[in-house]
Order: sequence, then structure tokens, then C-alpha cells
Amino acid sequence: MKSRYPSPEERKLWHESNRFTKRVRVPPTDADSIEAETPSPEEPSPAPSRRTPATVAPLRAAPAEPLAPLPARDAARRFKAHATVEATLDLHGYSKEEAYEAVGRFLKRQQQQHHRHVTIITGKGRTRESVLRRELPHWLNEPRLRPLISAFAAATPEKGGTGVTHVLLKKRRD
Repeated sequence: MKSRYPSPEERKLWHESNRFTKRVRVPPTDADSIEAETPSPEEPSPAPSRRTPATVAPLRAAPAEPLAPLPARDAARRFKAHATVEATLDLHGYSKEEAYEAVGRFLKRQQQQHHRHVTIITGKGRTRESVLRRELPHWLNEPRLRPLISAFAAATPEKGGTGVTHVLLKKRRD
């Protein structure tokens, strides 16, 4: 197919449809800085093709992305298959340090016992947000616990609301 220039109407339509599009300047890569060899006069020039990088970077294992609490709708769908709560940890009366250690021990023990759906009760706090409730998502995202956890979410209001966190553990690989 032979290329052609757009007509004035097509250019006007193009500019109108792209008026809110921001232009982004892409910095050159190493592949762009490699100078192309000039073909010798005897060789026919190669057909134009898309630029491809000269080398492909080796695949690296990406670090586990931090988990965020699931929205209610997604949580209902993810936890539906594991409807029964297999274990519960109640943190009422624990100090912050005691709770931190207890959560780690509890989750590791539950995964060793092949449990998938557990709950952690932090409480809502009397006058302001509970310290344990605020810290629990950070603890679940730490490198020592993150590999054990598939998802977590706050309970529905009739099952404890924000004072209860449901945790879905990954399957144990023996």
C-alpha cells in the first residue's frame, strides 16, 4: 500500500481528537545510541524494520509488590471460596511489640497447618483509631510475612467491621 499525506479535513480531525493528549518525550535507550553500519555498495539496503534492542535484559524475579486491603466487593469474591474461618487471633490487651511478634508466629503456624482463611482481631479503638489496626497492614507487607499472604481485607460491618482483618494465606509448598 502506498503511503499518502492526510487531507486537510483528516488533519483537522486528527488535531481535534488529540487536543488533550500530552506529548511525552521518551529518553533514548542504549539501542538508540548504537550507530547503524553503513551498507556496502554491493549489498542491497535492508528493508526498514522496527528497532529492536541489541540485547535483551535477563529476567529477574520481581520483588513482591506490597498488598493493599481489598475493596469489599473484591474481598467477597476472593474469600468466598474459603468461607469458613479456620483460625482467629485476638490482639486485645497486647502491646504493639507483643502483637507484632504474635501476628508473625500466628500466620506462620497457620500456614504450616495448611489453613487458608484466618482472621486477626485488632479492635476499633475507643476514642481514636486503634494503633494495632493502623499497624497491621504494614506488618503484613513486611518481607518476613509478605510471602505467606495472598490477600487481606477488613471484615463486613456485621462481622466486626474495621476491627477485624481477614487474611488469605498462600498454599504451603512442601
